[in-house]
Amino acid sequence: MRSSSLRTRRRWLAPAVGLFLAAGNLGMSCGPAPPAPDTCATPGPVADGAVAAIEIGRMVDGQFAPFVDGGVAPLVIGGQGAPMIVANLRVRGAGLPACLPQTTSLEELGGEVISSEVGAMLTEPAGADTRVTGEMLLVYYGASATQVRLRATVGGRTASVVVWTDAVGVIDAGVDAAPDAP
Repeated sequence: MRSSSLRTRRRWLAPAVGLFLAAGNLGMSCGPAPPAPDTCATPGPVADGAVAAIEIGRMVDGQFAPFVDGGVAPLVIGGQGAPMIVANLRVRGAGLPACLPQTTSLEELGGEVISSEVGAMLTEPAGADTRVTGEMLLVYYGASATQVRLRATVGGRTASVVVWTDAVGVIDAGVDAAPDAP
């Protein structure tokens, strides 16, 4: 009788432990919830010649700040721990859709693509005939204080800018931007 009693307890013990562990894990995750995607599934058409200009930059305090050649692009640490450059596009042109097809890449100066965002991005109006995309997270595992190229193509027009990478919180080779400039 003792043997069957032990078997019965074992039979219920494994499922009970499994349920306990699963219930304890319901409230846990690997960091904060991911941001809402800035991509969209149905890009609108972009007529030939409709794109007058493209700028690559980032949103700072709700305002678009373009990256400039020789300027600094801060490296931020994403929710999963990867260093990245966060970029937005400001696109000028008549009749641009809210769901804008684009290709944006982060490249070594020799042209090798490090990371890219290819697809349609949600955009917001930013003035007359101007739209700004949501954030693109361009992962970069290279050394900080290195020059890289950001390149974007929208509607047959391409723009690029060469920037220095800057690890925020680290003084790295004199290319620092606030808050950690020497």
